[in-house]
Amino acid sequence: MMAKQIKVEPSEVRLLIHTKISGKNPECITTADTRRRRTKSQKILSREMLQDWIEKAVGNCHVRLGDVVLLQIRGIPMGMNASPFLSDLYLFAYEIDFMQQFLPNNGMQGTSETWYFFKRHFEHSVRYQDDRWASSSKYIARALSFQGWWGIEDENVVNSFSDRHPFRGIYPTQYLELKIEQEDDKKVQHQDLYIVRQDESGVRTRWLIKLYDRKSDPALAQMLEYIVYFNQPDTFLADSCIYGVVYSQMRRIAKRCTIQVDFEDGVTLMIRRMRDLGYNQKKLKTQIKKFFRQFPALFGQRSGLHMELRICRVVDGRDWSI
Repeated sequence: MMAKQIKVEPSEVRLLIHTKISGKNPECITTADTRRRRTKSQKILSREMLQDWIEKAVGNCHVRLGDVVLLQIRGIPMGMNASPFLSDLYLFAYEIDFMQQFLPNNGMQGTSETWYFFKRHFEHSVRYQDDRWASSSKYIARALSFQGWWGIEDENVVNSFSDRHPFRGIYPTQYLELKIEQEDDKKVQHQDLYIVRQDESGVRTRWLIKLYDRKSDPALAQMLEYIVYFNQPDTFLADSCIYGVVYSQMRRIAKRCTIQVDFEDGVTLMIRRMRDLGYNQKKLKTQIKKFFRQFPALFGQRSGLHMELRICRVVDGRDWSI
């Protein structure tokens, strides 16, 4: 089921939960009609019901630690179905307040010039949960904190409003730490992806994607000996579980990589780690051959035979370089 629509009226809230999308906007329904108008494809809640549900969900999150049961008093329950939507709505409320500062005729300091400034420098800003990407905007660093005031001409951020610092920042940084994923305007890392922009002759832009392995981050160098990459081959798991991950990981890496060399590098690193753990060479090769039988033509190649042979050499301990 999915949340289809939320509409707030002075005296009502409609939350339509659809199992199928009709494509139509039903007429406004009053709170008194909520029970009568419920169907199999939609559920209509009054504002009071929705508020009560949210208060119970957020205010009654308990965590068991050993023999002790603790009540969470800050944040929202992790893993609850509605948590991503609630966190998005919470941050979106701050983002709306931030944008309204720049609107002309808003009763504040906004003018047509400030609105043009906002669109020019902030329209390419994107947020996914607590990960933020802002293209190459030089003003986003000044505008991050709701506790700070900033201006266009002055690079400093201050604690109170002034003529040189008329704008308030966006997010409540006393509660929230936003991750800055981008390194510059040419590349950015997000989850298990590394995205690179290549400008070719100033005419054509090419986007390249490859696998990003957070475990290879230099910041985690001291923890490498404690990181578990794959199951030990002598566990009690079935071989289909232990060695089946080779095939599934090769599919994941192939989907994540734009060019062949990055695919082969990702698979080679995985095979080396498995080889060092003592994985059976014959069973590794069986999974590799299975992958290339199902996906023989990758990255514009008519056959994956050469890639298969190179990767199988790594299984044998004969590493190669592209």
